Amino acid sequence: TLFRSDQQEQEVALLVMQVDSCKQRLASVDDDAKAAAMDPNRSPSPPPTYGADGARNNTRVLRMTKQIMSERDNSIKGILKLQPFYQPPSDYVRERPTRKLYIPIKEYPNYNFIGLIIGPRGNTQKKMEKESGCKISIRGKGSVKSGARGPAKGDEEDELHVLITGDTDEQADRAVELCMPLLQSSTA
Repeated sequence: TLFRSDQQEQEVALLVMQVDSCKQRLASVDDDAKAAAMDPNRSPSPPPTYGADGARNNTRVLRMTKQIMSERDNSIKGILKLQPFYQPPSDYVRERPTRKLYIPIKEYPNYNFIGLIIGPRGNTQKKMEKESGCKISIRGKGSVKSGARGPAKGDEEDELHVLITGDTDEQADRAVELCMPLLQSSTA
């Protein structure tokens, strides 16, 4: 076990160095993006996309920042697996595991999947949430009645689905196991 702990310490040290490297690269991302724009051999940029506020949301700087943050987050996840008491940087937001289960509403238009998942007074949904430890919600087109509060951002264009959010992958997988039979019992 001594060899294993030395190996783990080396892995943690390497991952911490990667996090520090990402921090330095984030500090100079503007200059790096300008240098990349001048490179004649660079890959072509994707077509521009714009957010609701009209601002472009896929500039070179934003794409590079997103890539570096992804690398940093993966390194921090690796550190946390090896050393659960590691204190990540203050701006680190742990990504919670999510699963999307699309509801086969087009194949079975007369079947009440939403009622089946929610259950009487929400009891089925609450029971599945309690049993799995996950948040289970219905999102997408048709998930919110007109006139009610608006849909969650980003979900209004997606197909109707069950969104599962848990603290661990095991919890999310358990919630999927509980929800799938309700989505497959469409022979009624």
